[in-house]
Amino acid sequence: MENGGGRCAVALEDSEEFQLLVNYASRRNIVRAPASKSIMFIKDKEEEKKKKKKKGKLKKIFTCVLSQTDTSDQPDGKSGRLESRCRKDVVDTLMRIVDSMHIAPSDIECDGEDDVIQTIVELLKESGDRLNEKMKNDKTLFQKLQNFNYAVFAEVTKLFVESAKPSRTSDSEKLECAEIALTFEVTRRLTAMQNHPMNLLMGFGARYLKEHFSTWAQQHGGWEKAFDIEDNDEVQ
Repeated sequence: MENGGGRCAVALEDSEEFQLLVNYASRRNIVRAPASKSIMFIKDKEEEKKKKKKKGKLKKIFTCVLSQTDTSDQPDGKSGRLESRCRKDVVDTLMRIVDSMHIAPSDIECDGEDDVIQTIVELLKESGDRLNEKMKNDKTLFQKLQNFNYAVFAEVTKLFVESAKPSRTSDSEKLECAEIALTFEVTRRLTAMQNHPMNLLMGFGARYLKEHFSTWAQQHGGWEKAFDIEDNDEVQ
């Protein structure tokens, strides 16, 4: 049963997947401007008192995943900083994988409600901002994005990954890395949508990563070590 994923997103905020997504999005300079108010964790005025606490939590996440300050004189924080540097290495690898692939819209004609998912994917291949531009004049697309829930996110992500992943490699490990990197990329492009909170979309991404790739990552030593196979060879 789908409830929009709001509670799920909140529950995933402390997960490794969520923090990696935040790090990835920030490194790609996709974090929304404060004026948009879309990064807030509240949806109505009754939760106004929770605003500062939630925003503070997100700020703490950003500080954790981005800080590279030497903490050798702080024994209790040394382990956390090491993890932070490891996450940075993971994000560097994900970015390199995405940059090695050619992500471009296809020539597929999209028309009608049945093709709205395909339309979203093709627009995302250009940029996340294209969704905002297109939805202003497309009632069907606007309705689909207005009701954007995890089920739609999963459908969009699956199609985006399938259509953009490399087809010239038979290496299953590298293909898995490519699919994971594309999941990070489509999630960060979706955060450009101005009618949904950023943490909701990040939560969807974290949930998708957990459902589809976390087992693989754990089998390879965790997210910090799972991409070691990419150290000397890019996905083609």
